[in-house]
Amino acid sequence: MAEDATQAPGTLDCLACGACCHGDEGWVPVNREDDARVASTPALARHVVLLRRGEYAKRSLRMVDGACSALARDGGPTRCTIYEDRPSLCRALEVGSPGCLSARRAHGL
Repeated sequence: MAEDATQAPGTLDCLACGACCHGDEGWVPVNREDDARVASTPALARHVVLLRRGEYAKRSLRMVDGACSALARDGGPTRCTIYEDRPSLCRALEVGSPGCLSARRAHGL
């Protein structure tokens, strides 16, 4: 059974959710503060792509079928395969925050 989005933050499990891991290409930017982590973590680096639109370029996590490519959706529990090494934007989204709860509601959790 899905957790109710009104639950206390301590009862929500980021590793079992994945709601915030869905979006369009470029949804999860990889910033300069993430450079050392990307350089030292091959598991993270393989999910980082460079997006170019005209002269504008940015790095982000690759999206596949509307979800982050690091999100395991192989029939088992949804889980982030790079959770310990995730980019700063993922780290900044706190469990139970308005952004978290909004993503959960959008995915029926």
